[in-house]
Amino acid sequence: MVQRTLASRVIRTGKLIETEFCFDFTVENSEITRFRMFEDSFAVAKSVE
Repeated sequence: MVQRTLASRVIRTGKLIETEFCFDFTVENSEITRFRMFEDSFAVAKSVE
């Protein structure tokens, strides 16, 4: 599992999104067999209004 913070700007609104996210990986035989991303989708949705 990887947890980080991301900042990106929405071109249409000019708003900056700053949110934490988490990647959950399952690795088998040196290959990623499962990948899930978790983020604050409410914050992302509010930034495009």
